[in-house]
Amino acid sequence: MKKIEGLPAKRRTLTHSLWVRIMGAFFALPFMMCFVFFIVGFLSFDWLSSSLIERHMKSVIYLLVQADEMNAGGSRQLAESLKVSLYASPEIPAKYDFPKSGLHAMEWLEKKNFVYVAYGKQGKKYVLVEKIKTANDIGEDLVEVFWWSMLASLAFALITGFMLSRHLVSPLVSLSGKIAAAENLEASPLLERHDEVGDLARSFVHREQALNHYLQREQMFTGDVSHELRTPLTVMQSGLDIIEGRLESMKGEADLQSLVTRMQKNLGNMSAIVHTLLIMARKPNDLDKTAIPLESVLNGIFEEEYGGMPENFSLLGEAEEIHALGDPFLVRMLIRNLLENACKYADGSPVDVRLANGSISFRNGGESIPEETRARIFENGFCGKANGSGSGLGLSLVYRACEHMGWKIDYVVPPGGGNEFIVYFPGERAGE
Repeated sequence: MKKIEGLPAKRRTLTHSLWVRIMGAFFALPFMMCFVFFIVGFLSFDWLSSSLIERHMKSVIYLLVQADEMNAGGSRQLAESLKVSLYASPEIPAKYDFPKSGLHAMEWLEKKNFVYVAYGKQGKKYVLVEKIKTANDIGEDLVEVFWWSMLASLAFALITGFMLSRHLVSPLVSLSGKIAAAENLEASPLLERHDEVGDLARSFVHREQALNHYLQREQMFTGDVSHELRTPLTVMQSGLDIIEGRLESMKGEADLQSLVTRMQKNLGNMSAIVHTLLIMARKPNDLDKTAIPLESVLNGIFEEEYGGMPENFSLLGEAEEIHALGDPFLVRMLIRNLLENACKYADGSPVDVRLANGSISFRNGGESIPEETRARIFENGFCGKANGSGSGLGLSLVYRACEHMGWKIDYVVPPGGGNEFIVYFPGERAGE
């Protein structure tokens, strides 16, 4: 089963923050609204100003045309009094000589003249030129008002979005913090909320209750089974001790003596597994962790299992004694299983045990575990090699023991091939 590690809050980037997204939405909405308002306002003002200027200049030029037709030259004095310029053919400047009648050159934002072309009753062409500063001023004022309005709207949206987004996200942040801190959510006020956050909090509580109930049942079952098995195992061990004692006084029973020895060894291994299960049925906080000298544990196992260090074994490490913080029985079981595993799959190659401050490794030169099965080697009942003779329980117990004590175990393929299991533990040097 793949273990998912919790990520600290500091690794959450701004682009993935719900708070930043909500605040961005509050900021983007008024920005888009201001942009649309400006486009609509600009087009509306353009159409309205064009209509008003056209109506104004049309009335002025027809008044001047009538004055010119009634009294030649009289229109000039009237144009001067109105502060406009009137041109009649053939005296029309080329830049104002538009062929089509009506309003032209309405570029009021650049403060250019407005030109209106009309024809008299005799077909004479007239051009009225007028600079309407009011229209120019209105356009400039409109643009200035738009920019100030947009800046004010965006500032207001930013402040409002900041406050509202913090208010909206704070329950989720509180829920996330309580879950990360492993706090009890059953007494949390978040459960009383009638929104999606309340639904989420209640879902977490229901799932947590179900998991706790499952773990309690598993611990009770493991503890009960282990406890019930210890009694018959103790009786069997006592019986074998009695049989062994009587066989020692008899001669010619070497085969029986060898059989009893193997039975005692297997019974001892079974008793160790049961005791391990009984310990791991407890909560990790209930373990009696002490500083354990690993080299002494290794030498003790070598002496008990092999009558001393085997020839194909080598113990490497620092001169000072390395201590690991953990449960003495679990540490002993862990080292024994890894030693047995390294020896079983060494294929006749040397086995190196290396001690370092904070780690212990077991390496052999045997055939490496296939890459496609390495992710499953710590699963219960899984054997890493097709020709393996083990039950698949040893490495599973090692992995669970490491988890129980807060240790970590990794499998790597050393340079040149082989197998290496590295156990990392919190520890200290002797004398520290």
